[in-house]
Amino acid sequence: MLPEAWDVPLSTPFETIAELVPRLEQTSKRLEKRALIAEFLGRLSRAEVPPAVLLMVAGIFPESDSKVLNVGFATVQRALETAGEGPAGAQPLTILEVQTRFEEIAAVRGPESTRARQRLLEELFGRASKNEQQVLLKSIFGEMRIGVNEGVMIEAIADAAQLDVGTIRSANMYLGDLGKVAAIALFEGAKGVEGVSAELLFPIKPMLAELAPDLDQVLAEHEGSTSVEFKLDGARIQIHRVGDRVRVFSRRLSDVTRSVPEVVEIACQLAASSFIIEGEVLATDETGRPLPFQELMRRFRRIHDIEALRQKLPLRLFCFDLLHLNGVNLMPAPYRDRWEALKKLVPASLLVPRLVTSSRTEIEQFLEQALAAGHEGLMAKRLGAAYAVGKRGKNWFKIKPADTLDLVILAAEWGDDWKDVQGTDRSGARWSHEEAFGSEVARRALGGTCSSGSGGRGDLQRNPAQPDLRVRVRASLRSHHPNPGRQGTQRRGYL
Repeated sequence: MLPEAWDVPLSTPFETIAELVPRLEQTSKRLEKRALIAEFLGRLSRAEVPPAVLLMVAGIFPESDSKVLNVGFATVQRALETAGEGPAGAQPLTILEVQTRFEEIAAVRGPESTRARQRLLEELFGRASKNEQQVLLKSIFGEMRIGVNEGVMIEAIADAAQLDVGTIRSANMYLGDLGKVAAIALFEGAKGVEGVSAELLFPIKPMLAELAPDLDQVLAEHEGSTSVEFKLDGARIQIHRVGDRVRVFSRRLSDVTRSVPEVVEIACQLAASSFIIEGEVLATDETGRPLPFQELMRRFRRIHDIEALRQKLPLRLFCFDLLHLNGVNLMPAPYRDRWEALKKLVPASLLVPRLVTSSRTEIEQFLEQALAAGHEGLMAKRLGAAYAVGKRGKNWFKIKPADTLDLVILAAEWGDDWKDVQGTDRSGARWSHEEAFGSEVARRALGGTCSSGSGGRGDLQRNPAQPDLRVRVRASLRSHHPNPGRQGTQRRGYL
């Protein structure tokens, strides 16, 4: 926690971030990156900490904020060409001014919105030096490439505030806003961070499950008895309600309230003053059978013509957890107690099909029922487990038939553009494994280095400087599947 009398500027120049970025890029040492960031954060005012943190991890907006800039490469390129390198003697940009301008760009709507966003970008680039423009471009395209991911930033925040890393990570799981967490840690200390909990009408990171290796192991991990429920092939959601206000969030913390009026109507009818319910929405046919996930995506996140599409593609809600009820945080409570509270709150028709058992045979039979009904498999949940926000562990297991694929990248070739997935090869060139990933051409096309080979992975990312390039990858695929006839299949994939 920073001292109350800490002398911090009210308008830190954006140039300070532009100077820090290459220093972070030049070192591969995690501890050194942490130290550089921690020292930098300690020099900022409270209002400047959130945007600075988000800009360094190429976020611009928090995970829990659905805002987007909505600017394409062509718009950015035109704005940059018009602005030049910024006028000499212009008043320096500040961190807060950059964030304010990004907010303005994200808020642009209506006719001529592309031109309006371009004008705002021109003004921003026009005030920026060449180095600042480079950092702005990296932020806009989400390509900072300075080796600072969320984990490194959390550790740096903990260093700057002299707090435990675990408390910072836990607070971020609840808020989904690393910038806000950093400000609380730096200016409110341990008491402020430890007081962070779920905020109604703001999303929290969902609890995650591991893939079950074997049913006997699931029962052993869950002390001989487990709760299994249908694993639905739908979209996971959080439903928040306070009084008459309802907000619905996706698994990735996006606000999808406008897209799911059926869910809002159900939430408003439940007899409670406030709650957070977790559930899944499915698109169904006239018989109630779930439609493919692709069909669901025609509805999910759709914000126009919802009523018309609602008649053609209705959604069905299944609830499976209750995290908050009438002012009480239920997440520390055992899963069995949360389920009992959920049963009292929502009609039985809205509950996901569920079975508590200690029998492997019963689990197998229940799995067959789920698959026959068109679902993905089962979820197994430890009856005594608390809700672990944002964490993956053995308290929850996914049980489903699956293919495991080993992929080895063999070659890359020029494509027409990013949007033309079926585009033909421009030059007709074919490269060997070594040529494709060791050459300067490949590094330019991929915008970075690539590692590949058996068990390896390629760091294949778009290069904003060359947006007209698409990398098409040929891969050898080996499928580990119970049916030997499916082994050794060859596939071609596109990135």
